[in-house]
Amino acid sequence: MKIAKIIEVKGKKHSPIFILKNIPEINAGKRPEFITLDKKGYFLIKVEKGFIYAGQVNKKNEMFRIIKGKNADDICHEMINRKWITRLDHAAYLGSELKKAELFLNKKIKKYVQE
Repeated sequence: MKIAKIIEVKGKKHSPIFILKNIPEINAGKRPEFITLDKKGYFLIKVEKGFIYAGQVNKKNEMFRIIKGKNADDICHEMINRKWITRLDHAAYLGSELKKAELFLNKKIKKYVQE
């Protein structure tokens, strides 16, 4: 089956997308309660003075670097570009948490507490 229109993203046209027949539809499972820590450390996130701050903490519980920004995408991309994250599940978690912090920064939610 071919989609009738060409998808446009930020003014760029993409090729038509074909949807194959009988493709599997997978129900997402829940996030596991036990997490495997990233070997490069974990991040503590806070919103303060108009910025989102994410401090990276090592295995000795020492915060050794901080990144700040105004939106989740910029912070996530910078963390990934600098190779501060080694696990995909950690990157997904950070993206979710940083987006919640951004919503709080922009007053779309009333409270932000890192999970």
